[in-house]
Amino acid sequence: MMSSEPTSFGRYLEQARELRGVSLEEVARVTKISPGTLRAIEADHFERVPGRVYMIGYLRAYAQAVGLDPDEVVLRYDEMVGSEPTGETKVVPEAQSSPRRAWLGLLFALLAVAVLVWVLFLR
Repeated sequence: MMSSEPTSFGRYLEQARELRGVSLEEVARVTKISPGTLRAIEADHFERVPGRVYMIGYLRAYAQAVGLDPDEVVLRYDEMVGSEPTGETKVVPEAQSSPRRAWLGLLFALLAVAVLVWVLFLR
């Protein structure tokens, strides 16, 4: 077990990996995450990771590769680093009528015209 609490999140990951005797190259091979990205994470250079979604995925893969609980690692990340705004914006699509609804409207319009023509010609 680690003797003292690490000073940073990256250091926490590095200590956990070293304690289990797993090399950074082995983690890279197992997770298919580049060694440079893994080094950046262990050095707390999170800005080098393309976004929070990728970061969480990388952390889960890293945790599994070194025998840590992925949920615990993500929780620690959120506690130690915080969930700062990433500049990502959520895009909410405009309300649009579905193509199915458009076809249904067209069908009713044609049906109404057909009924009108039928009534007018049968008189």
